Amino acid sequence: MGGVSTEHPISLKSGKNIAQALISRGHQVCAVVLRPDGKWTVPPAFMDSSQVAQIVAKPPAGEFPERSLCALRDLDIDVVFPALHGPNGEDGTMQGLLHIMGFAFVGSGHLGAALSSDKLVSKALYREAGLPIAPHLMLTVADSPETGLQLGLPLVLKAPSQGSSFGLAIAKTEEEYFAEFQRIMPLEGRLMVEKFIKGREITCGVLELSDGSLLGLPPTEIVPKVSEYFDFAAKYNVGGSDEITPAPITPENTALVQDLAVKAHRALNMRGLSRTDFILTPGGVILLETNALPGFTETSLFPQAAQAAGYSFGEIVEHLIIAALAAAPGHSVFQR
Repeated sequence: MGGVSTEHPISLKSGKNIAQALISRGHQVCAVVLRPDGKWTVPPAFMDSSQVAQIVAKPPAGEFPERSLCALRDLDIDVVFPALHGPNGEDGTMQGLLHIMGFAFVGSGHLGAALSSDKLVSKALYREAGLPIAPHLMLTVADSPETGLQLGLPLVLKAPSQGSSFGLAIAKTEEEYFAEFQRIMPLEGRLMVEKFIKGREITCGVLELSDGSLLGLPPTEIVPKVSEYFDFAAKYNVGGSDEITPAPITPENTALVQDLAVKAHRALNMRGLSRTDFILTPGGVILLETNALPGFTETSLFPQAAQAAGYSFGEIVEHLIIAALAAAPGHSVFQR
């Protein structure tokens, strides 16, 4: 948990919740905090809930990753739950490292994580799979900002590889467009300009079951209260949005959203779990993006949807670690 991205604090909340839930279900847990300075804090032993809370609140001095990975091997870790968000956490970087080190881990492998983390790449794969997406363009620092205006206002500007709504803006006027272009472009040296589609915000989680089939969870409708759209404040502030699960939409639209979420999961070669965001309009559904490692904070959407499907928070995280063990080469959950 933690990491060097802008989502460090959110990741700590997710990681703390996951660790404490697993401890409450009888698992031995070692809470590893990746500090903003790039060093890792690896406790020398397994922990109780109060120790997890303490190390999250104030991580001690860390070691460089290579030493920390050796410490994890010495603890005889069975499975890693990467409760990391954003760059270096859910973009395939950590997944590749864990794979090389031989650790079983929760969620998509390095390919699925990398594909889903880049909104422009994922859009291309959605299109290839015949999934409905909004008109969009990629612009780099070498391109004229005016190019994006050809899509017609209002426009959505996104940094392609940021998460938790960082680097996201809606521009209704040319003045707003140019201002947000100048703000967001430096984040990655490129950005996605997308035609704004007005409609209801719907999100749908996907859970891989023990037989390998994919379950579309009950969709959630998001109604932001503190912002015009589902930005960081609306997403993570308690009471920032009304999140209605199951979404009050027709059975036909429920089935459509679940089907598209499963197809997006497959198109991006994902594993274990994912969550895909949509805009529901009178004319149909538009697919926005897919998250490889949805949040597990007190206000996160994936656990809410899993609960609506009959899984408690503890059951869902336990399910995910069992699935990760079963999927890992050389591991069998039935032999453990």
